Amino acid sequence: MVWTNVGKSGNSMLMGPSGGTYPSFMELDGGSQGISVSTSGVSSAYAEKSISSYDQSINNEILLTTNWNSVELSGTTCYGFGVKESTGDSGADWAVVNFAATGSINFDGTKELQLQIRLKNK
Repeated sequence: MVWTNVGKSGNSMLMGPSGGTYPSFMELDGGSQGISVSTSGVSSAYAEKSISSYDQSINNEILLTTNWNSVELSGTTCYGFGVKESTGDSGADWAVVNFAATGSINFDGTKELQLQIRLKNK
């Protein structure tokens, strides 16, 4: 996973004394790309969904969880995912993962998906 500059900035605001914005959506990536800290978003977003739970029980960390059912994903192929602040925010992902170089996940109507992402402020 690559922690993007947008994510570092947003996380610092979130964990700082003034509060701020926080990631509220995850999206799946239907394309492949190389990623680095200057990557601004997934290459081909689809299956965007609200984050279903936040766990802040560990100091300076947050665990984000989102679930997709088999019907929502049927017939799709996933090459990665991203975490972002709001729906439709193209190019504003806090963190991006793309595993196209090592494979993909094909959803045939029998698989569900749960993504858990732990963000640490170091």
